[in-house]
Amino acid sequence: MNRNTLARICLAAGLLLPALVSAAKVGDVLPALTLKDQLGNPHTLDASIKRIYANADRKGDALMKSVELVQATLDKQKAIVIADISEAPGFVKRIITGSLKDRRYTTWIDRQGSSRKALAFSADKVTVIELDGLRITAIRSVADKAALQKELLQP
Repeated sequence: MNRNTLARICLAAGLLLPALVSAAKVGDVLPALTLKDQLGNPHTLDASIKRIYANADRKGDALMKSVELVQATLDKQKAIVIADISEAPGFVKRIITGSLKDRRYTTWIDRQGSSRKALAFSADKVTVIELDGLRITAIRSVADKAALQKELLQP
């Protein structure tokens, strides 16, 4: 095996490994993850949280924004919103964080990618993760506004 072939294999493994490691599945127990929200306040994932709405890209965030969510809805569901912005360049992270300050709900922001190791994220969608304690009981990907509104109406 020559060096170019070995380099390609290592590169492919490096690109694929994070995707394999980050795929949370039903039955997994989540760690007590601590993230700051858009105002800089720290929050820790604990057993009181029953649902997570997670997104990691522009389309997923636009979908969350489109439903005109308010904090009372999340509180009623014992739910949180996590936005993983870890793959954005530094200046873009500042822009995203600034834009989230106008939202009428709290968004936990993952700047370092720690949630990516524990949660499931779907490209261009919002991932809804149901919890019992910190154990994942269901994972659904939501691709459109009507489906996300339906999720938000669930108890």
